[in-house]
Amino acid sequence: HYLAYGVTNAYADTQDLYVETLDPKDPEKYMEGERSLPFRIVEETLLIKDKKAPQGFREEKVRVKLTGRGPVISGVLPGLETDRVMTLKWAPFQSMDPCIGLHSMLTAKSFSEARQAIGHLNIISLNTVFGDREGPIGWHVSGRVPVRSKGDGTIPFVVTGSEDNWVGYIPFNEMPHSLNPERGWVGTCNHKTIRKDYYPYYYSSHLSPSYRYERLKELLDTPHHKTAEDHWQYQRDTVNLMAKRIAPLMAKALTAHTETKQMGEILTRWDYRDDPDQAAPAVFQAVYRHFALLVFQD
Repeated sequence: HYLAYGVTNAYADTQDLYVETLDPKDPEKYMEGERSLPFRIVEETLLIKDKKAPQGFREEKVRVKLTGRGPVISGVLPGLETDRVMTLKWAPFQSMDPCIGLHSMLTAKSFSEARQAIGHLNIISLNTVFGDREGPIGWHVSGRVPVRSKGDGTIPFVVTGSEDNWVGYIPFNEMPHSLNPERGWVGTCNHKTIRKDYYPYYYSSHLSPSYRYERLKELLDTPHHKTAEDHWQYQRDTVNLMAKRIAPLMAKALTAHTETKQMGEILTRWDYRDDPDQAAPAVFQAVYRHFALLVFQD
């Protein structure tokens, strides 16, 4: 055994939606400024499981239309009635490496070989933490994240000319990473791992809340030596720090109304552990989900 890995989703923004204009004279073409260009057509055959079919599946042919940015997807999205079309550009499709990189990760025998392997893992953006039995530890984000000249990828980009708002990819050595940090540990919880004040690129607009990472810091910043058994327990830790801050306020609001009083009382007695034999975690998550949606809608 040479290396150990841990992996979480890095939530890097590797795809953009584009609003494209059809040629008013020919719907089989699209506009880039004043230029009218034909869609590239790809015919695909899908095999769909069907018990009634003789072979157990039926075939369905699909006609895919592509612009210079990617496939047209608006035709499969219900409720999107428009005289334009929407296309999708996705970094793994644009930058697929012949070497996926996973086999190199599984056969790496050193810190440097692990980083080199992660550099080939272009198909997905992952936080990969790793430790070498010789002592070095590190964390590095895989995948290709586009550098955008305009906008940040959060909302669809309206195509007005032939220029591309993707002007390259963040160099591997400038992707979020940490090597042998002074605090003596590395770890990720799908949280925001970059800081605006020094990271020069747009990275993502969607990341997980940081409360799980805050809990990880509580556990790993304790001074004692961490054993394999400690790490096993950390993976199964159920303390919910977000609930610790929000649940008391939620319980007060729920207890004030007759129809939700029992829910509030359940939260009041909670020890903020997301254990499956307790009702409080279900109450908290259900109420929080609806509350967050209502706030967003407002």
